[in-house]
Amino acid sequence: MTGCYVQDWLLLDTDYNWRVLAAEGGELRAVADIGTHWLDLVHAMTGLEVEALCADLLTVHPVRRRPKGEVETFSGKLGKEADLEPVSITTEDYGAILLRFRGGARGSLVVSQVTAGRKNSLRYELAGEKGALAWNSENPEELWIGRRGGPNELLMRDPSILSGPARAAVGVPGGHAEGYATPSSSTSGRSTGMSPGAISRPRRRSPPSSTATARSSCARRCSRASGRAGG
Repeated sequence: MTGCYVQDWLLLDTDYNWRVLAAEGGELRAVADIGTHWLDLVHAMTGLEVEALCADLLTVHPVRRRPKGEVETFSGKLGKEADLEPVSITTEDYGAILLRFRGGARGSLVVSQVTAGRKNSLRYELAGEKGALAWNSENPEELWIGRRGGPNELLMRDPSILSGPARAAVGVPGGHAEGYATPSSSTSGRSTGMSPGAISRPRRRSPPSSTATARSSCARRCSRASGRAGG
């Protein structure tokens, strides 16, 4: 099982958000912020559980320049020039992680918030005994199916050909992108004066499930692996 979760919204040293501060978001950032979503997806699809890992984490910008005031998530290109001040950063912008799953399966994951052009690309590829599957969140309607002895296939999302459990998770008919059903939420945001892209600091609360506990355990392992590797 291989894949990545990559973004570009923190590519520049002038890109800033409270998440980059260890005191605000925790010692891990890219792994904890987006890498855990990839791990959740893999666990939900396959049931695979991580039992060991080796992580190489990198802070591309040890010093960032932040505006004097708070900044909304993903608002870098929309912001105006402002007075900037330097701030030291210890959280990672990039991480490469080797995974060993319980039962013997192997995997690898790359997470990055400094990959130019990738706005929110979550990808995975599962290599099985008789075939492979690949999916990319930036092309969410398509599932690539790889075969050794026959033609590969690009399967389009269509609830009419899905199994019962899979069909129950689909909210709109074939040919309608999943975003088709969301204009009402965007309209509600405008009517209340809230910015659809604004994301406030999360409230600290207890993990809602055993999966959240597993994510926390993985994050701690990444942190310890990074420490043993000297940063």
